Amino acid sequence: MNRRIEPTENRVRPAQYDAAFREQAVSLLEEGTRSITALARELGISHKTLRNWRQRYGAAAAGARSVQTSLRVCAPGEGARGPVALAADNARLQAELRHVTIQRDILKKALAIVGQTSPTATR
Repeated sequence: MNRRIEPTENRVRPAQYDAAFREQAVSLLEEGTRSITALARELGISHKTLRNWRQRYGAAAAGARSVQTSLRVCAPGEGARGPVALAADNARLQAELRHVTIQRDILKKALAIVGQTSPTATR
């Protein structure tokens, strides 16, 4: 059941909408007066497209973008780093801290043992 893909000339290209149109569509959707399907029908676009735009340009996405921007500001000299990279670094540093703490405790105990004087050593 191999289906052959037709040449590009025969396929319909998806419409290109500018960012302002997308943001206006999302703001209309977030007003809450119409459903995704109804608004998409009015605008002449797919409801799936409108849902994708809401994820990209909606209020929740704007909040996520501002958090990512603030995280980039918090890490100078290391480029734009997202929350996933920062969480990975945090986990790595916590594991390293646990390891170094264990080493320190072992060295403390060893120093205490070596520092003890035995009664036979003074003769």
